[in-house]
This record gives sequence, structure tokens and C-alpha cells, in this order.
Amino acid sequence: MTLFCRIMGVSRSGFYEYLRRQDRDPDPEREEMLDWVKDIAEASDHTYGSRRMAKALRALGYRVGRHQARSLMREAGVWVRYQRLPCTTTTVHSTPSNCSF
Repeated sequence: MTLFCRIMGVSRSGFYEYLRRQDRDPDPEREEMLDWVKDIAEASDHTYGSRRMAKALRALGYRVGRHQARSLMREAGVWVRYQRLPCTTTTVHSTPSNCSF
């Protein structure tokens, strides 16, 4: 097994962890949470980060923390769309300070 892992370029512990995950049955609660994460992200126009997502999932009755919410978001393919700061002008300079022209 050591030679096989060396040829494949993976560690033995990583290979056995992969095998252990493959034997696991799908978790229906996790699948349901993934669906909720997608729905919450769409409803919020992708403005919820992991903290707000965890809070929304807790309001739905799931016991989830911020890091688990982050991994659920990553697994569901959900991202956060950040707001752009508006351009502001200063009295010292004639061009806006945080705008790129």
C-alpha cells in the first residue's frame, strides 16, 4: 500500500480517509441543509456570509456553527457578492480617491 500511495502521490492516512468517506451513507439532513443554504443565498441575493448563514440555519432549527456553514456554502457552490464602495471626492484632490478610471 505504501508503494501505491507513493506512486499516486498521496499520503497513506489521506488514502484511508478517502476510503472511509466513500463507505459512508449519504446524510439526508446534510442534503437538506445544502438545499436551505442555496435557497437562503438566492433569497438574500448572495449577501449572506458564513456568520449570517449559520444564524439563518440555526433559526431553521439546525445545530450549525460558522465553520460548518462555511463548508456547507463551499459545498453548495454559494458565494458572497460584496458591495462596491461608492466613489467619494475629497476637497484636496480633484479626482475621486477610491475610483479607478
